[in-house]
Amino acid sequence: MAMITAAGAKQVDYWMVPEVVEGTTPATPAFVRIPKTPGELTLTRDSLSSNQVRNNRKTLFSGRGSESSSGTLNTEFAYADFDYLLQSLLFNSWVEDVLVIGATKKPFTIERKQSDINTLRRYPGCLVNTLALTATPNAIVTADFGIMGASVLYNATPITGATYTEPANNDPFDSTGENATLTATILVNGVASNAVTSVSLNMDNGISQSHVYGQRGVAASGSTNAATTGSITFLYQDEDLSQMFYDNADISLEFTLSGAAGAYTFLLPRIKFTSEALAEADAFQALTFNFTAFETKDTNILLQITRVPVVEA
Repeated sequence: MAMITAAGAKQVDYWMVPEVVEGTTPATPAFVRIPKTPGELTLTRDSLSSNQVRNNRKTLFSGRGSESSSGTLNTEFAYADFDYLLQSLLFNSWVEDVLVIGATKKPFTIERKQSDINTLRRYPGCLVNTLALTATPNAIVTADFGIMGASVLYNATPITGATYTEPANNDPFDSTGENATLTATILVNGVASNAVTSVSLNMDNGISQSHVYGQRGVAASGSTNAATTGSITFLYQDEDLSQMFYDNADISLEFTLSGAAGAYTFLLPRIKFTSEALAEADAFQALTFNFTAFETKDTNILLQITRVPVVEA
């Protein structure tokens, strides 16, 4: 009996290209591969079902409703490989290696290539809606980008003149070895702390999609405020941090992800601890604080990312 050909889990690549017009793939796109871990984009569709009453109790009609695409691109976060996704997340452009929250959408097209069975899916009108960034000792830093797209084209025809380029392919940030993540100090109110065991950063743009009569795919997209939250865990040493929580104090948080190719510094100049949890962590006691970030009144910064490339001697 002949064996069937089935797609392999590891023989798939995701590629992306910025769009000038949201929802329209450039005529001669220059795609760059997204170095992702498992996780897929999928078609999301509403269904239409008749409520007609029939004496045999059987539904007679079902139709297709509005459609969009969505999913999460799970990644091992590395220097330079995800800079456009960060732009799309923050609705802004890098200016002299600094990125802050803006209000200009940065859409892009994604292509999914399954090389072993030679299939191509194209997802136009994509935006980064959410980010979940996690850094812990003895682990690779992960960044999960939640994507919302306008539609999907199955069995897409390759675009004439399209190019496909590898990213920088830098090693992901980690907490040991030459790509040490947490060797850079974490600053709480400008004071370095060496008791941090983990830090996470989450952002949600609250993107919504609108559909219009006569069109199944997304017709327009919009966003709400850039809700920025996270958590940070410390080894329990004293009551200073808990007092900040009790006082509802404004706190500045800064942490750096460092690697062989470069570094990113994340600055949240005004956060508030929103909850506290004291728990055992192996033989130690650990304090975990959830936080919410707010805009500062003097600099108007809520979140600032600064990239620092390594300069070869």
